[in-house]
Amino acid sequence: MVRCKHADRHDREHHETGRHLAPEDQEELADHARVIEARRSGVYRVGAAERAAINEATAQADRGDFADEETVAAADKRQGV
Repeated sequence: MVRCKHADRHDREHHETGRHLAPEDQEELADHARVIEARRSGVYRVGAAERAAINEATAQADRGDFADEETVAAADKRQGV
């Protein structure tokens, strides 16, 4: 593989871009990167926050902890459904 000075400098700058961001912003940036990667590769890798949310939602479903009809109707109304 042939690399040029410009590409190496660009890679270093890109790598440093997110280091100054707050952790939640770094996670958001990583989420965007995963979406781009998924679009190109056809494979989406779930991030840590998403995995935790999926695990919690699964646990709620396993417990039978679902939204009641009033909550669903209110959400539908907010969404214009």
